[in-house]
Amino acid sequence: MSKQRPQFIEFAEKQTKPYLLLIRGLPGSGKSTLARELAKRFSLQHLEADMFFENEQGEYQFEPDKIKDAHSWCQNKAKESLKNNQSVVVSNTSVKLWEIKPYRQMAKRLGLKVFYLECDGAFDSVHDVPRATIEKMRNKWQTIPDSWHQDNC
Repeated sequence: MSKQRPQFIEFAEKQTKPYLLLIRGLPGSGKSTLARELAKRFSLQHLEADMFFENEQGEYQFEPDKIKDAHSWCQNKAKESLKNNQSVVVSNTSVKLWEIKPYRQMAKRLGLKVFYLECDGAFDSVHDVPRATIEKMRNKWQTIPDSWHQDNC
């Protein structure tokens, strides 16, 4: 689990202004579980690109050709919530840094703090992502630069 988690908990317990929490990790690492737990504990709006693919019955129906739409939807929902003074937790794989840059830039433009947590658990993927795909993602993983963690100062 991310070494930033205790710092985030301490921050969130005192925070009165909205903020953005970004949780990232490989499929099956515990991102969604952690995001749900923190959303409940700190009254955060929980968002994931995967939510775009859920129908009205809550069933997941992934469509690979709509992945860009899913991420745009997630970013727009996050921006809308933050502008309405609602803190947000976004949990996506975000293997590459460019995948979280729009969120980082959004928070900076809005003058908000942003935290990054990385999950590294090894649970079964709820969406049955093949092991080979997860390994390819692991090999492409980019670590968040230490300087980015200064965004929450």
